[in-house]
Amino acid sequence: MRQTIREAKKQYYHRIFFNFKNNIKKTWTAIKETLNRNNKTTKLPSVFYHNNQIIQDPTDLANAFNDYFINIGTNLSQHIESDTSHSYYLKNNYSNLDFKFKQIHESDILTIIKKLKMKFSSGLDCISNNLIKHVSDVISKPLTLIVNQMLITGIFPYKLKTSKVIPIFKKGDDTSISNYRPISLLSSLSKIFEHVIADQLTEYLISHNLLCSEQFGFRTGYSTELAALQLVDKMINQLDEGNTPLNIYIDLSKAFDTLDHKILAEKLNYYGIKNTELNLLKNYLSNRDQLTEINGIQSSLQKIKTGVPQGSVLGPLLFLIYINDIPSSSNHFNMIMYADDTTLFCNINNTDETEITLNTELEKISCWLRANKLSLNVEKTKCMVFHTTKKHVHYPTLFINDMEIERIEQFNFLGLHINSNLTWDTHINQISLKISKVIGTMNRLKYIYPTHILQTLYNTLIVPHLNYCLIIWGLNSSLILLLQKKAMRIISNSWYRAHTEPIFKYLNILKIDDLYWLMALKFYFKLENKLLPIYFNIFAPKKSQGSTKYPIRNPQNQMPQVKHQYARNTFRCELISITNRVRNKIDYEGILDKIQTHSLHGYSLYIKNKFIDQYGYECNILNCYSCSRYNDLYPNEN
Repeated sequence: MRQTIREAKKQYYHRIFFNFKNNIKKTWTAIKETLNRNNKTTKLPSVFYHNNQIIQDPTDLANAFNDYFINIGTNLSQHIESDTSHSYYLKNNYSNLDFKFKQIHESDILTIIKKLKMKFSSGLDCISNNLIKHVSDVISKPLTLIVNQMLITGIFPYKLKTSKVIPIFKKGDDTSISNYRPISLLSSLSKIFEHVIADQLTEYLISHNLLCSEQFGFRTGYSTELAALQLVDKMINQLDEGNTPLNIYIDLSKAFDTLDHKILAEKLNYYGIKNTELNLLKNYLSNRDQLTEINGIQSSLQKIKTGVPQGSVLGPLLFLIYINDIPSSSNHFNMIMYADDTTLFCNINNTDETEITLNTELEKISCWLRANKLSLNVEKTKCMVFHTTKKHVHYPTLFINDMEIERIEQFNFLGLHINSNLTWDTHINQISLKISKVIGTMNRLKYIYPTHILQTLYNTLIVPHLNYCLIIWGLNSSLILLLQKKAMRIISNSWYRAHTEPIFKYLNILKIDDLYWLMALKFYFKLENKLLPIYFNIFAPKKSQGSTKYPIRNPQNQMPQVKHQYARNTFRCELISITNRVRNKIDYEGILDKIQTHSLHGYSLYIKNKFIDQYGYECNILNCYSCSRYNDLYPNEN
């Protein structure tokens, strides 16, 4: 009976997925149906408690949510007092700079519309990205005229400055309004106007090198992965030199919501954005309205007094400008930032003088935050001292805003689990747990799902965990390889002890070690083509020249000079080792030469195919019992 039910389900889902093979949305709907993960609208409680009051009426509830979301940033900033002006930290002279908007053409609007994501959600105007894409040829000309008029007059269309907010439950007591976060839906047309402004403003900031190098957020060529790599590389280098590095992870409360419009306007003027250009950005932020909608019931409109619009295109860029001068607040701390996530780091010595210095510098950071109306959450601010396992460390006691900063042994830095010894067991264990859950789900579905759907689950739910920061932790990947092999056997419906190399080859999937090499060579591609932040120039290989009398015939890339084994196992050293091995291996001949002739995407495909070709024999899996018990690796769905 069980076998009959399983066979019926198998035929049913094979037919379903065959019918939906060209519709990814319906494919995932069918997958979620099987996984019992259908998107269900969470019903809000009938009673809420807010400000010692019971709220039951739907309209009163919508207004209460809207009032909370509108005022949370304003209330935080109003309670921040400072004896120092924000202008004290604006120390450079940019008086010779003068930013000017350029008129755009219809082709520019069409390009922006083409880049919009295919979304059916919309703001109050009920116009979605999907609709705009369908009528782009009709609306592009009038939109061009309106946008150019905006650039000339410095007035952002008022009708595009209203946002609709949907509250989403986070965690805790679901009857408390403070446990909900706002999801803001803006007009899709507004984002076209914002793209025009943001593109020209970004080009200006980059061309004049105005954004600080410490900022990795919302910038082309920067990412959380590169921020993590730079931080880890710096910490390991300091340990190798015998120093004791210290990190302080700053946590800001509602940073995007507390941004002060007046301070931002003065900073924009400081960076050379003046006259009509400044008026347009001030007009964009001013006189904005917001309402909250709950189960179809809308609140009344309220004016937004502080912050940048959530979900906007221009908001993140304006925030980067706002926080851009924070490195000038301290000469002692170095920084790495991703938007409002700020990490301070320095070296410490075993002296009381260092503790006094650190607390003095932390007060300077706090002073900058107060001057800029940004609220520090000391309870979530943490510090970590890095050290080798055998080294005795004196831990300084650090304070900020008269509250002690908690010292921790591990921290989730932008998705990478870092511990004080800079080993990666914690991170690998975390992603192993996530991957194991997915594999368990796939194992239950392998008898009813066709192979290409199982592979879709692997690519969607497992591969992102493998790829993220792999170049940092990927040298310790033996546990991940075991999970990968298990997934391959499940995808191919193979015997539990089947040899997996032919399955990797058949499915065109890279093993974790080769995936590490691929990521390393992609990094090298970007390095050679100057597509990385300036810090990573120190990763560039140097040739071994030999003596003047006896030059080396085929010079290899020279390994960095390090003192300890843990420093030799870092990505900076491993990158040199990989390029040398690729250059010497006959099977990989020419891989480095392709850097000059291929795009990054083409180069990635070329390397992947090279690696796949090196795998073992490609057996006929359909007829090989040791690989598959069922002849349905790719069933005939016709």
